[in-house]
Amino acid sequence: MALPCVDGAMYRNDVRDVAKFFSSRHFGSFVVVNLCENFEEAGNGNYDASLLYGQVQKLPMLDHNAPTLKILLEYCERATRWLNASKKNVLTIHCRGGKGRTGTFVSAMMMWTGTCRSAEEAMSYFAHRRTQPSQTHRGMQGVDAPCQKRYLGYLEKLLANDGEIDFLSPRILLLKSVQLRTTPRWQKQACKVSFLVLNGPNLVFDYGKAHGILDLQTED
Repeated sequence: MALPCVDGAMYRNDVRDVAKFFSSRHFGSFVVVNLCENFEEAGNGNYDASLLYGQVQKLPMLDHNAPTLKILLEYCERATRWLNASKKNVLTIHCRGGKGRTGTFVSAMMMWTGTCRSAEEAMSYFAHRRTQPSQTHRGMQGVDAPCQKRYLGYLEKLLANDGEIDFLSPRILLLKSVQLRTTPRWQKQACKVSFLVLNGPNLVFDYGKAHGILDLQTED
């Protein structure tokens, strides 16, 4: 599901319509997982949970990013417990557009429950159910970010080996170089390129600051 909005409801899900749907079909038996950061969509990412009867759990993560494997596993365990508690229980998960981050968690859940046997199968199934190619020039849309696909691949390997592969223990990595395979161009002019190295939410290195690239506007 895409983001339920108070403002901007003309092109997003109107939160009042979402509330009406759940109250009429699943009242008392639904949970909504909100993956949006508070600032997203002009603050709509931090909508009032009471608008959906307080049945909202927040699990914020940056757009186009992947969750840690620990977060993914904990989500699958909690979601499974909720769904197994009653046949009436339903679970809805959303990010802003309802594709990348949402598709990552939905695909993980389909592998976790055995509905799909591989990450590729799960992502393909989600994309076919989520989008109609006849109504968009982009065709099927779903999990596109390489990092999201990679972490679903980790989960696939973990499940295939009955949890014997240790993906959770932290490892020390030495980053020696960063290669840029193409040259970004903006309106036929060269642009300045910068990158950040992060360990989770913690900034390790800022190339822009280290090399005096402080303003990364498109006109640069």
